[in-house]
Amino acid sequence: MVNTITPYAFLKQITEEGHKGIICTAGNSATGRAMLGICLAYNVPIISIVRREEDKKILEELDAPNVLIQDDPNFDTQLEKLSNQLKTTAVFDGVGGELISKVAKVLPRGSSIYAYGLLGGDQPLCIHNSMLLMNDLTITGFGNFTSKTVQDPEKLGEALKDLSGIINMPHFKTKVGKIFKLEEINEALQFSSDSGGKAVLCPFI
Repeated sequence: MVNTITPYAFLKQITEEGHKGIICTAGNSATGRAMLGICLAYNVPIISIVRREEDKKILEELDAPNVLIQDDPNFDTQLEKLSNQLKTTAVFDGVGGELISKVAKVLPRGSSIYAYGLLGGDQPLCIHNSMLLMNDLTITGFGNFTSKTVQDPEKLGEALKDLSGIINMPHFKTKVGKIFKLEEINEALQFSSDSGGKAVLCPFI
């Protein structure tokens, strides 16, 4: 349920802060697909950023309206034009590093970057101070467990009720990366997949 609550709580927070649209890095991760589902369900503009053409095709099959490939030669120009057009000023970032350093340079004025993941590994985030001063850019962290949605029992109840109405959307299905036997639990804990697939522990195989 974490991958569903996280984008829901994020949308509630950024809406309260005055943002009207979202840019989602790691667009084809489980949380990225859940964010797409949330935005489609609530009619919120979203730009999904992915690494490969096959990731783009997967999201387009899920009705993603705006998918950009981060290594496309025209990525910067495409993102700048689209983000200004859609007013997507809230960046839901699960990557960091080189990608978000590049994204930050073309964001609309008044944008905010919310870091929730570390898929970029140990790559540093490099942003010149002028971007913070002249472009009114803010950078902060986001965690669903510290969000108002999760912290407030009443809001959490509302969230679960809202999500129950859309949970059958394909965006919220767990993508199986590999199935492990019970005795392979250590390997399962170490498993990672570039496509966002999850390790599934099955004690009966």
